[in-house]
Amino acid sequence: PDQIIGKTFQEGAIFKNVHPDDRESILDGYVKAIRSGSDSVLIYRYRHGDGRWRWFESKGKSYQTPEGQFRAVLISRDVTDREQAQRELSESRRRYSLLTETSGELITELDPEGRVLFMSPSCEALLGYKVDELVGTTPFGLVHPDDIETVAKMFLNRVESEGPPRQGHVFRVRHRDGSWRWFQGSGVNYVTEEGEPRIMSVSREVTHLLRAIDERQKLEKWVEQAQKYESLGVMAGGVAHDFNNLLTPILGDAALILMDLPMDSPLRPRIEKIQRAAHQAANLTNQMLDYAGMGSRETTSVNVSKLVLEMGQLLESVVTKKARVSFDLAVDLPSVDADAGQLGQVVINLITNASEAIEAKSRSDGRIAVRSGQVVADRQGISRMFLGETLPAGPYVYFEVEDTGCGMDAGTRARIFDPFFTTKFTGRGLGMASVVGIIRKHRGAIDVESRVESGTRVRVLLPAGRAPLPVQDVVRSDSGSWRSSGVVLVADDDEGVLDLMCETLMRAGLEVRTAARGDEAIEIYRRAPDEIRAVLLDRTMPGTPGEDVLQEILAIRPDARILIVSGYSEQSSAEQFAGKGAAGFLQKPFLPETLLEKVRALIEN
Repeated sequence: PDQIIGKTFQEGAIFKNVHPDDRESILDGYVKAIRSGSDSVLIYRYRHGDGRWRWFESKGKSYQTPEGQFRAVLISRDVTDREQAQRELSESRRRYSLLTETSGELITELDPEGRVLFMSPSCEALLGYKVDELVGTTPFGLVHPDDIETVAKMFLNRVESEGPPRQGHVFRVRHRDGSWRWFQGSGVNYVTEEGEPRIMSVSREVTHLLRAIDERQKLEKWVEQAQKYESLGVMAGGVAHDFNNLLTPILGDAALILMDLPMDSPLRPRIEKIQRAAHQAANLTNQMLDYAGMGSRETTSVNVSKLVLEMGQLLESVVTKKARVSFDLAVDLPSVDADAGQLGQVVINLITNASEAIEAKSRSDGRIAVRSGQVVADRQGISRMFLGETLPAGPYVYFEVEDTGCGMDAGTRARIFDPFFTTKFTGRGLGMASVVGIIRKHRGAIDVESRVESGTRVRVLLPAGRAPLPVQDVVRSDSGSWRSSGVVLVADDDEGVLDLMCETLMRAGLEVRTAARGDEAIEIYRRAPDEIRAVLLDRTMPGTPGEDVLQEILAIRPDARILIVSGYSEQSSAEQFAGKGAAGFLQKPFLPETLLEKVRALIEN
């Protein structure tokens, strides 16, 4: 007390312990109170004996003594807790204001009736509406009709329950531009200081997230589908190769038997029947090779509209009488580099399927429309098509077949390109599966749209404007009576194929040396390179693969004449052995005269 009593306000210990930032305001307030004679309230920080700053509130009253002097009575109390609470509240309000003003999420306060009492400024960026357009309204009118029940349940649950915020369901809200945006919201209820119930919700836009998830799921599905078809393609190619090995001696031996039989032999019709069945089996293996993308292809510049137009009569002949066929073919289409025969097969398969779909619907007013045109495909659009995942954006020529038949459900649509899948009891072939192989080989894509009882549209896209690829003509001659001499090396691991080639060549006067393994063929050739006039080499050999055998023989004699024989397509073999020194290719199954024709070309040319 002795440090305070008798001292002026500025001289006393009290003033010295007031926070420097508060001293001026205290003096001003004190002087004003004394001069005006009014009550005063001063709030300031004061240093405690332990060195910490404490908040004090001093309430004072001034009066004048009988001697005319001014006096003031001050009552001070520690209000540190109150001031800290008020400042924390003020800071909390400031943070909340900053949060709502800068947050990219939609913050909404509603009353129990669903009226908007507050909405964050982000609503303009997220939904296109200004804050004052939504405050005072009920926002449920902006919710998608399919989601309104979900949102209403979420709101009622928040009104009627207490507890921490819950992550809500996703729902759609209409943007000012009319588009739908996806949101995911959570909410909590609380009571204001005045006792009014409120609901605070925070919603974040997840449109891009859901699209990304959808795209990823589609990509995963495409990858899975591509892997499935790749596996099926490898299997189909392998099966076709093995079948062609089996069919080669059947067709060849049947042909040799017919050569030896008299024209009036009663066995001739039966042998010819065997030949026909074997040819049908060979056609099936060719379809399997088409599916695997290994089919033969003679590429030329093809005008799709002209191709379809020239097939008009043939196409109409395969269509049920219940359907009418119309053609809408674009003129002046860019050409495509394609095998006209294979594209024709695709068109026939699509028309046949359309016809059968109309037949299955049992209606007499079915329609089939065949169209062609050109389109510039963007990357996103073509990537959604079957086989289009890796195709580039750019100009494409298309042809499509649309019918008003029975249509397909999603399950059927997902399987139509599987080998031997059919919805018809009589279906046994590879119709749509072979279409896939052909279009894959042509670097095209397929788009299918179908709804049950509404019909189906299948569109095929092919790259436009390519330069035609060169096609090597096959030399044809009458080799049935051709005879020669010399040694031919035949290397094949299939005994039936080996026997057929040996007998055919020996009938033509040639000496044949055989090998069932690749390394064996190399050794035989190494012993007599000058004697062997030609080599018939199977593409897939045990021991040493055919490609390695080819290189070893050419290393022994660079001008060796080697014919590659394979159950895969001639084009597939040509691509594998391109520029590696093979003199020609022969695809299994083959007839004896075809074999002699190839060998004659090797020896004489």
